[in-house]
Amino acid sequence: MNCVVSIPWDKVDSLFENSTDQAGIVIGLYRLIIPDWDRVHHLDGWPGINPVDSGILMKKFMAFDREHHPDRLRGGAWMNLGFRSDPNVGRGFVAYHSDILILKGDE
Repeated sequence: MNCVVSIPWDKVDSLFENSTDQAGIVIGLYRLIIPDWDRVHHLDGWPGINPVDSGILMKKFMAFDREHHPDRLRGGAWMNLGFRSDPNVGRGFVAYHSDILILKGDE
């Protein structure tokens, strides 16, 4: 099943404002778009996001890292673990196929 989720930008901003850890923000973003995140063992692929929205998130990660992790590659967590850029996804949305979710007990 294809899943398309609206990006809750206010909650995204809250993740960046209330965290001191890159990984916490990345996991928080996944929690925002995958309702059953606690049941997920791992992903076999990445959700897609419009390139413009991906760029917005990258800038947020870079600013966050500049402040909290000046010794790390700015935006590195997003580059390694974030959503894939997909021009076919509408602005303000994240899309993924439910087949990429490998649930606990199904691994």
